[in-house]
Amino acid sequence: MRGQPFGIHGLCQRTGFQALKFAEVHDVTLQLAMIATALSVGVLPSSMSRYAPAGVALGPV
Repeated sequence: MRGQPFGIHGLCQRTGFQALKFAEVHDVTLQLAMIATALSVGVLPSSMSRYAPAGVALGPV
């Protein structure tokens, strides 16, 4: 499974979140757009929070 270097799948499991699908994108703008349109949840570095559109909820992991 791609994305494993960041441990995203394990993080989801430990928090009780059951993801039905995983997608890996290589563009922060695309990832934020997917999150903003409710197509995705994501994990990004906190430095990217300034690019988050209105309505995107942010929280520490």
